[in-house]
Amino acid sequence: MKNPVLVTGATSPVGKYLVKFLVGRGTRVKAMVYDMRKAEGLEDAGVEIFVGDLRDEEDVRLAMKEVDKVYLITPLVKDMADITRTVVKIAESEGVRKIVRQSLIDCGVDLLYEFWKKHRECDEIVRRSMMDHTFVRLNQLMQGFLKFNGRGIKEEGVIAKPCGEGRTSFVDAYDVAEAASLIIDGNWHEGKTYTFTGPEALSNKEVAERMSHVLGKPVRYEDIDEAKARTFLIDEGYGSWFADGFMEMYEVERRGLASTVTNDIERLIGRRPRRIESFIKENVEILR
Repeated sequence: MKNPVLVTGATSPVGKYLVKFLVGRGTRVKAMVYDMRKAEGLEDAGVEIFVGDLRDEEDVRLAMKEVDKVYLITPLVKDMADITRTVVKIAESEGVRKIVRQSLIDCGVDLLYEFWKKHRECDEIVRRSMMDHTFVRLNQLMQGFLKFNGRGIKEEGVIAKPCGEGRTSFVDAYDVAEAASLIIDGNWHEGKTYTFTGPEALSNKEVAERMSHVLGKPVRYEDIDEAKARTFLIDEGYGSWFADGFMEMYEVERRGLASTVTNDIERLIGRRPRRIESFIKENVEILR
């Protein structure tokens, strides 16, 4: 029997779908989670669950035992490069053969904005390793509308963001995971970088219009100022570093720098990525 694939961040939107796709393909999976309370459904998927902290070297070492491949989702935190160094060092020492790192789409701001600088630093750590490696660079996930705007959509019918009329090719975590599962299981992706986007670039106003149609209730886009958006994140429990970085991400969105549409997902899975209407239909109960 083949050694398992380790998926870190297995309770994230991409991680949850990825685990299910891999299991469906007959791949053994070890899912590393930080909080068992968020692992609902993973046990039913038939995976081995390992509860641990990527900052803890002993936890990482135990998670890597008998693992052949790693899909690395690093938490978006200030010390994410240190976390990546730990994972790479231990993966090499444990004989891991292949690592696929989930990263951030290239928007031409790699040296300017904090989230991009951190992701590129992590990419370089993986690139310098002795393991076969592949990079999966994502645009903003559609699931972000649930995490950061879900309550406003449900209670007030409002998507509140400081993004003006900028367009973004939002991508569904479902499509990312399906494509990533093929990269993990395949043997012809070493050294490659894939950019995963949705099938079209939409403004937040256009997203609101499509939500109105699917949900059967009015949803509008409110272009708020950055101070209000930042205060919302702080009030939700996010720290200053994350909130400042998110404002830069909003600026990228506002300037239309994340509007690129690629066919990388389609080339891998044989169909176009799902449109935002499909995502909305799957989450009607949450958003309505």
